[in-house]
Amino acid sequence: APAFVATLTTLTDEIGDGLYCNRMGISAGQCRSAWLGLCDFIFNVLKKNKGVSLTGLGSFAVGQCDDVMRGAVATKRAPVFMLHEKFAAISQNKGRYFLKAPATHVRVNALALAAKCKMHKSAVTHILKEVLAAIATRLKEGQPVDVDFTFARLSNVSGRVEMSFNQSFLNDYGIAAEEQPPNTRGRFLATSPSSVRRPLTSKITGTTPSLETAAEARAAAA
Repeated sequence: APAFVATLTTLTDEIGDGLYCNRMGISAGQCRSAWLGLCDFIFNVLKKNKGVSLTGLGSFAVGQCDDVMRGAVATKRAPVFMLHEKFAAISQNKGRYFLKAPATHVRVNALALAAKCKMHKSAVTHILKEVLAAIATRLKEGQPVDVDFTFARLSNVSGRVEMSFNQSFLNDYGIAAEEQPPNTRGRFLATSPSSVRRPLTSKITGTTPSLETAAEARAAAA
């Protein structure tokens, strides 16, 4: 059966139905609002050429990078995402850009997010902690994830974990479109018990159903 892909909507629906949100009267929609607030915060920090660390998941940053697709030629600026070291054993696409020096990271401003979402600071902090933990758990267990950060997307549906930045975001750094990601239907949207595609035979026999029936009758009478 096709594997269930966890998205922002399914994750926040799950968290919204959880014990904490039920006790605090927080809806799944408010959980999504907190996540979108975090994404806006990260986006604005990156525009200032700084980074943001997401507890237990990884960190975003912008800085002078080596471009491995161009023989490690330094670029002016490029955005990168680095998974937490606890995912080192997991297959991942680390991208084409690598920071030449450590980036300056900014602490997530939970108070500002709370004001934007019209929620209590502790509630926003708890919700974001649950979302990040849910994503990390699924990545660790090899479960399919496809989470939208509004300016980027974290996914492992192609087999490797990858944070792909939206082209509209990369355009601000003068980065051209990269090659298209591999087709993922065979892995997570299989249409038959086996997603392995077998080549058609090159042998043309010229047989027909009537000839096959006649051959079976002769074999049975023999």
